[in-house]
Amino acid sequence: MSYAEEEMLRALGAGLDRLQAAAAVNLSPVIPVRPVQVLDSTEKRKLSAGQIGNYLQHGGIHCPDCLNHDIEGGSVEIEHGTAWQDCTCNACGLRWTDGYQLCTVIKIEFAPRKGEEGTLSTSQSTS
Repeated sequence: MSYAEEEMLRALGAGLDRLQAAAAVNLSPVIPVRPVQVLDSTEKRKLSAGQIGNYLQHGGIHCPDCLNHDIEGGSVEIEHGTAWQDCTCNACGLRWTDGYQLCTVIKIEFAPRKGEEGTLSTSQSTS
């Protein structure tokens, strides 16, 4: 079997695994918002939409390529309601950047008004 055929089967398998996992827990499959093309240093390998979708569906807990859980993330950069984080798989060496979008406010604390300094008003918000 050729390298290209092996890559195609692996990509199809990851996509099938993603759909089966979604069906098992009655979730809609996660499809990347925009096309993602990740090439290796020789520009011969890339991650499929199925592999990226599988990674997103599982909450980013494993490498999108080799599925190993030995991954690390760098510091999170935040700007205008979006954030990003560089990640690395310690098993296969893949490097990628996760993107995040602000989706809710979890806790709000109002400072006391003048004359009411002895109290603190707290509100909880859920998504």
